[in-house]
Amino acid sequence: GDLVQQVDVAAAFEGQAAGGVQLNGDADKVVVTIKNSDGKVIQSMDLGKVSAGVREFVWDGKDAEGNTVEDGSYTVSVEASLNGKSVTASALQLTTINSVIAGGS
Repeated sequence: GDLVQQVDVAAAFEGQAAGGVQLNGDADKVVVTIKNSDGKVIQSMDLGKVSAGVREFVWDGKDAEGNTVEDGSYTVSVEASLNGKSVTASALQLTTINSVIAGGS
């Protein structure tokens, strides 16, 4: 499900934040989407082919236009599929958080 959390982007590894996705099965397409508190998509990252288990990813703290985003609450979600069929996937929290705002599925 979606993971909402407070992210201190400035303190995040020179503007980078590491997160993770957990897959219940192999996937040939895995897309991580980061949205701001207004629900606007800030960045979308295609991780490509990922094996079942946990896979880390790095977000550079920038939006799709390459601008550094402000500190705040961001939602991380993940969608995974294999041969066009959905694979159960969960977003794991970014490592540069101040506090987790909410969880859910």
